[in-house]
Amino acid sequence: AWVDEALGLEYFLQAARAGDPSAMYFVAHTAIAALDASGALDDSGGIGGSGGDAGSIESGEGQGRPADHHLAAISGPEAVRLLERASGDLGHGGAAYYLGLLARAGHPGLGVEALGKPNLEEFRRLLLLAAELGDPDALFCLADCLFRGGDGFAPDPARAVACWERAARFGGHADAMCCLGTAHYRGLAGLEVNHEAAFHWYMKATEATELEGPSLHRFGADTPETSAAAANAPVEGGGPNSGT
Repeated sequence: AWVDEALGLEYFLQAARAGDPSAMYFVAHTAIAALDASGALDDSGGIGGSGGDAGSIESGEGQGRPADHHLAAISGPEAVRLLERASGDLGHGGAAYYLGLLARAGHPGLGVEALGKPNLEEFRRLLLLAAELGDPDALFCLADCLFRGGDGFAPDPARAVACWERAARFGGHADAMCCLGTAHYRGLAGLEVNHEAAFHWYMKATEATELEGPSLHRFGADTPETSAAAANAPVEGGGPNSGT
C-alpha cells in the first residue's frame, strides 16, 4: 500500500490547528514521543510508563516509532499547550490523562532542561478529570490507584471495581476486563467468588487483546505473576493480578 507519513502528519497538523481535539492529542503525543526518542529527555528523566517505570515515555499506539523530523518544529511547551486546549476547552480525556502523566513525571510544561518535582496533586486532579471524561486508560489507572492506595489516593476497592467496569464495558479495556475477572475469581474488592463471572471477563479480555494466542493463564486465572499495569498507568502496588 502507498504510504506517505509526512503527508499524513501534515493533515493531522492541519486538523489540530483547525481545533480537532483528537488531532491535537495525536500531534502532541507524537511530538513528545519524538523528543524522548531523540534523547532530549535523557538528562532530565523520562515520563514514566506502565507500573511507575521511570524510563522513557510510554508511547501507546506510537510505541517504538522513531523520532519524526516532520514534527521537529513543535516544541515540548507547544505540545503541552495543545494537550491543555484539547482537555480543558474540548473535553478530550486522553489529553487530560497525558497531562497528568507529565505532571507526575515532573514535566508539567515539558521544559526538558529543568526537571521539576513530581506534582502528585496535579496528577490526581487530571487523572480524575480524565476518568470523568471517560478515558479508558485513565479509568484503569484510577482503579489501580484506588485498589491498592497509590499516588496519594486512599484505598477504595469498591470504587476501583466501578472504574474497571466502566473502562471494560464502555472503553473495551482488556486489562480492566482482566482485573474484573481476577477480582471475581479470587473474591477481591468485596466481590464474592464467582467463577462464571470470572470466566466471562477473562474471555472478554482474550477477545479484546491484540496479542496472539492469549490464554486464561496469562490473565491471572491461576497465577499470581500476571501484571495489572496497563500502558500509561504509572501507579503504585499493582492491581489484583499482581499477586501482591
